[in-house]
Amino acid sequence: MIAAERETTVAINDADELVQIWSARQKDITAMRKKPEVFTEIRSTVYDGTECVSFTAPKDRFSVAQAAKTKMVLTDEQRDAMRTRGVALALQARSAYLD
Repeated sequence: MIAAERETTVAINDADELVQIWSARQKDITAMRKKPEVFTEIRSTVYDGTECVSFTAPKDRFSVAQAAKTKMVLTDEQRDAMRTRGVALALQARSAYLD
């Protein structure tokens, strides 16, 4: 498949309780396979050397709006606080691992 053909299609309607998802994008396929508690793999085929997979997901666990990425805007103080918390958590985890 050429790049323009490797897509992910989502079908949601008001009658069904499941969202139907078809994908030929490896990045999306991998992400859905990592969440088997949400996405159920229905079938997998190979077309023109590209894996194509169908999934379903409960409608109440899927949101088109949440799929859109938002950029986090932080002040310098917020960024420093997050960095400090991250370092503290890493040191705590390292200490617990070494004990």
